[in-house]
Amino acid sequence: MSELDYKFQNTQRAFTALQSMLQRDHDDEAVRDSIIKRFEFTVELLWKLYKKYFEISSHKLNSPKSVFRELLNYQILTEAEVEQCLEMIDIRNISSHEYDSNKASEIVEIIPNFMPLIQKMLDHISASELG
Repeated sequence: MSELDYKFQNTQRAFTALQSMLQRDHDDEAVRDSIIKRFEFTVELLWKLYKKYFEISSHKLNSPKSVFRELLNYQILTEAEVEQCLEMIDIRNISSHEYDSNKASEIVEIIPNFMPLIQKMLDHISASELG
């Protein structure tokens, strides 16, 4: 199994776990915290998956935002989708560095908006590199 395939499978598992948790009651504090943590895992794994994807073509990028910006140059995502990726990183950063019950509730309500974008990015890797 290639390193890219391994990273893809790991990211896919995290995304599936996040999807599953999003089906549960968001008012439950433990569920809300789990959603946020699974979101953080998924975003972290996703940018590292694409970092590896770009390394294969000898293109080294070291930060999540630079990786997501490169998706526009490769015409994988639109400018609006890249902006959404950058927002996703900002939210991940907020959620992992501070805890506030009200902020956590807001974040949990925003996370579903990112799910189609994450799925699109996983589908691209699956179709172009693993398929």
